[in-house]
Amino acid sequence: MISIEIKKNNNKIEELTIKGHANYSDKGKDIVCAAVSSIATYSINLMEKLGYLITNKVEDGYVKMINDANSELVDKIFEQMEFEFIGLHEQYPKNIYLKH
Repeated sequence: MISIEIKKNNNKIEELTIKGHANYSDKGKDIVCAAVSSIATYSINLMEKLGYLITNKVEDGYVKMINDANSELVDKIFEQMEFEFIGLHEQYPKNIYLKH
């Protein structure tokens, strides 16, 4: 199961951590893992493309992002990630645990 933890302070997302694997299907064919990975990778790449360098760590089965860019745009990207992860959790509750 993938565990997604979203930490907030005053309704602002400060940190987002993703751990584990969905185990929805075989490695390389797991659409749940692919969806979560795509959202995280796209978001990190978008922030970097826009010139915002957030603190992040990416390893196999682990992603940690810290919202330290002090930007309303980056805040919105974090909010969009939360929205997407809520939707995935609702579709795949046996494969994604969401704490927010």
